[in-house]
Amino acid sequence: MDRPIRAAILCTMGTTSRCLAEKIQTAAGAHGIPLQISAASVAEFEEIAPELDVLLLEPQVRHHQKSFAKTAALYGLPLAVVEPRAFATMNGDRVLQQMLDLLKRDA
Repeated sequence: MDRPIRAAILCTMGTTSRCLAEKIQTAAGAHGIPLQISAASVAEFEEIAPELDVLLLEPQVRHHQKSFAKTAALYGLPLAVVEPRAFATMNGDRVLQQMLDLLKRDA
């Protein structure tokens, strides 16, 4: 890929996802991985999905995964729930690795 990975993390209002997105962006920079990550609310899913390479849901909104799966599939968008322990500890490195593994799996 000759452009940054375009990713987003969704939560209820976009607040906790903003904190986690910052941690992931820092981890990506430390590893030299080009990444553009945004934080958004689940209400913004339909609007942002076409522009993404990968999408993660925070654990508290995991109940949206099934309803978002069809739209995500239309765009070839890998979709997963952030691992609860990585979310609870705001472990940007671990969530970045989860995101990269998801991209490899769906490549």
